[in-house]
Amino acid sequence: MNISNGFNDFTNFFQDCFRSHSLQIILGSGFSSGERAENGYVPNGSEYKNVMLSVLKKNSDIPADFHHKLEQYQFKDVAEYYEDDQYVSTYDRKRYYNDNFTNVKLSAEKRKILEIDWLYVYTLNIDDAIENNGNYEVVYANRPVEETIYDQKKCVIKLHGDVHDIITYKDSNCKIFTSSEYIKSIKSNISLLNKLQHDYMFQNILFLGCSLTDELDILSLNIYDLNDNRKSTKKIIILDKEPDFEYKHNLKKYGITDIIISDFSTAYNKIYELWIKSQQTRSNELAA
Repeated sequence: MNISNGFNDFTNFFQDCFRSHSLQIILGSGFSSGERAENGYVPNGSEYKNVMLSVLKKNSDIPADFHHKLEQYQFKDVAEYYEDDQYVSTYDRKRYYNDNFTNVKLSAEKRKILEIDWLYVYTLNIDDAIENNGNYEVVYANRPVEETIYDQKKCVIKLHGDVHDIITYKDSNCKIFTSSEYIKSIKSNISLLNKLQHDYMFQNILFLGCSLTDELDILSLNIYDLNDNRKSTKKIIILDKEPDFEYKHNLKKYGITDIIISDFSTAYNKIYELWIKSQQTRSNELAA
């Protein structure tokens, strides 16, 4: 695993990938977190976990001596309690979703990322930031997908669900938050996971705004086997600080080959700049 400070070592790589459409992007909670929503702000994973904990601690059905143990749980395990109607009502959950995950407005530098002509965009988020700030068709989790849609529309592939589906339909089945939902999705979300597995093998992958700490569905792709058989591709994650030993070891499970250390504002602008340069180079080549 290589660690680079900034993009200097990747200038040619990114431009080549943009020209050949050989780079797929996966956007995580860090991409839209902190941005203004319908009646609040989009939380990141840690903030949302704290919101769930705060609500659960107010419920008298949960013993006070269990609160500390609950705090030690990972996001998906806290969500098991939060998503249980016994402890939090569907109305309260959907109100929070509506207030904090809909009508999201992105900053100008983040909108630039969506202007890039990706073949499609993967996201781990349920919010509507991508389709609300770009001309993207939503592809839902846990449903068989007609593959031709990717040729006909510019798509955002919502691996973990879509907020509008969740708050609109009583039988919504696209959300993947809890441990049990992750486990079920390995079968129910097979259409999207097969697509991601194919891209993992044959494409370069860029993780932006992702922590990659507990994504069971991605880990289900048998990444080690894919790495043994794949072409010479890169799996790149952008972080704002160098990871410690434990985190770096964890990233290996996701097949990460390269870490770029950069503040995210600089990263958004640099990626867009490299895309612009790649298009200018292509135009010059066609004109020659």
